[in-house]
Amino acid sequence: MIRRLIHIHGVVETSAGLALIFFPIGMYGFNVMDDNAVIVSRLYGILALSVGLISIILAMDKQISATTHIKVASVITAFQFGIGFGIYGLYDLHPLMFSMAALFHIVLGCIFLFGIFKNKP
Repeated sequence: MIRRLIHIHGVVETSAGLALIFFPIGMYGFNVMDDNAVIVSRLYGILALSVGLISIILAMDKQISATTHIKVASVITAFQFGIGFGIYGLYDLHPLMFSMAALFHIVLGCIFLFGIFKNKP
């Protein structure tokens, strides 16, 4: 299960990374963005693409042990929570201003946390 979860994560992160690299403005729903916001979006797209490709490569390798997959899932969980709460922090912790991207990353982190505890050796 954890291998499949890492593979799905890789596909989702790779897709999001490509979308942010090529369409940084379209992801936020704005017509005009500051040049710095476009650069940050593209840099995050490169990061997401890299993490996604690493996840796909690790999930497809049959020689990696289940313990290593759990360690990889732990790193992915920390990444998802870090990004999710980082995005949430951009909204000055206003309770009504909650980004869907932050929610997506936090939920994905919770799914990975559940997968780790369920597959603990």
